[in-house]
Amino acid sequence: MPTNPQHIPKHAAPHAPDMVRFRQAGATVLLSTDISAAAEHARATLYAYAVDPGPDAHWSITVTLDPQAADWKHSAEVRPCPVEIGSGLSARHHKSDQADVFRVEDHRTTITLDQARHTIDVRCADPDAAVHFTARLVRQAMTAQLLAAGAAYAHTAAVSVGGRGVLISGHRHRGKTTTLTAVLRHLPADFVTNDRLLITAEEGNLRGHAWPAHMRAGVGTLLAYPDLKDLVPAQYRSLGRADLWKLKSKVSVEPADFPRLIHDGTVTGSCPVDIMIWPDIAPQHQGVTTNVVEPDEVRERLLTTRLFMVDPASGVSSHINHWLVAAPPADQQAATLAGIADAIARSVPCYRVRAGGDPAILARAVAELVP
Repeated sequence: MPTNPQHIPKHAAPHAPDMVRFRQAGATVLLSTDISAAAEHARATLYAYAVDPGPDAHWSITVTLDPQAADWKHSAEVRPCPVEIGSGLSARHHKSDQADVFRVEDHRTTITLDQARHTIDVRCADPDAAVHFTARLVRQAMTAQLLAAGAAYAHTAAVSVGGRGVLISGHRHRGKTTTLTAVLRHLPADFVTNDRLLITAEEGNLRGHAWPAHMRAGVGTLLAYPDLKDLVPAQYRSLGRADLWKLKSKVSVEPADFPRLIHDGTVTGSCPVDIMIWPDIAPQHQGVTTNVVEPDEVRERLLTTRLFMVDPASGVSSHINHWLVAAPPADQQAATLAGIADAIARSVPCYRVRAGGDPAILARAVAELVP
């Protein structure tokens, strides 16, 4: 996730604290920060969360500009342990009786977790660090609550077509974003998520809640639409069709630009789980073919791949790292996964969709699958 989108001032001065409560399903986080750029970035990135000024929440996060944040002291008898907190990023962790303290030297930031009180205190030496951490920590605290309440991660795009939730699921480079974009451009449809969903079984009904983040779209996917060409770096815009199929580079599309992807619809934060599609988009495919996937195969595939979060052939498919606010124990998550996989296999029609590169034909095929 870019830490400093162009629409956010790079060096925003501290001011009277912004207080905002984020909500998704039954999860809530209260954010308080005196750094305007951090508050703006969190609101922009976390598009799937409802926002209100309510004072009560399950977790509270305070983000403060503090020039002394880099001056971290700990007991001489205890050597801080390194903890991975992101791609190429680590923190030094010191645990005391009252709290867990994490020092992120690369961002000159100290993060203090009080698990008993459900509070997170973030002190950053500069606004850029606050922008980097604020949305990430709010999202982690929200996600941990949903997982504890019985949600399961799924590596899937999702769109709502006529109120019907369509999950476009699979491993990397199978065509999830290509299919999602084709549907959004050619059908009346609402954007839910590009890559990750939290699926819950609410009173027996399956529902998907977006894990909000920027979108990672293939260069060829975006260049299929002339009005989206400006989202692609200039060096890729003149590539031929054959080269685009080979290119694995992705482009970040911020939530502020999601409406540009949509022909007739809006951006929303959740949808029912009514249909599941496993796309296979490749240049050798002619036209579109759709095949029903039998429930036993659906159940087995969802269990062995953990709802496509893990690719057995290559390892982790979609990274998970609850380094601050812990996810539920592994046995609880496994039981949740099994229940949701079984519910999908029993009640959600699933289809393999093989297609070439024509988005209009692909979208029509998806429309025919929606009751």
